[in-house]
Amino acid sequence: MSRLRVGEPTEDDSNRLMELHLDEYAEKFKEELENDPKCLWAFAKRAGMHKKNTEMLVKTHRNNKSPVARLQCVFDSSHPGSTANHNHFYGKNIIYNLDICVGAQVCLETANIEPSAGLFVGAIGRVVEIVYDKSVGPNSERIDHLPRYVVVDIPTFKPPEGVPVWDKNNPTVSSLK
Repeated sequence: MSRLRVGEPTEDDSNRLMELHLDEYAEKFKEELENDPKCLWAFAKRAGMHKKNTEMLVKTHRNNKSPVARLQCVFDSSHPGSTANHNHFYGKNIIYNLDICVGAQVCLETANIEPSAGLFVGAIGRVVEIVYDKSVGPNSERIDHLPRYVVVDIPTFKPPEGVPVWDKNNPTVSSLK
């Protein structure tokens, strides 16, 4: 890997990497690998990443029998006093559409929320609960389609001393709005 990072791979490096391709392994091993929480999938292009994320979301949905929530970012300036405008957010790392379900693995990817507490870009967690204000959930009116909050278990989360955890029985669970 060190030679690949600097752009100096050898023929042996290329051959070794090809031997590590998942197509060379049995289905049982691939399934064990895929279910390992420490497994990291790396893709050269975002299309492959999006395809794998969708595949894993569908698998989690089927295994847990939990509905998939599509969270869509909507800019609405029709409310009195609102100055929301799509142009204000150019250049910002905003996720406009997010599909999640209970049990889905998620990753903080747009901002370091509180790095010293373990909430940094790349921190991985699992969705525990999705809570809506109304019983209709995301199928309500346009302005009420987002959940009130999503509960995520992030193992790296360690709140600073003196800051109470949201759930004392599960101290790595964070309620992110």
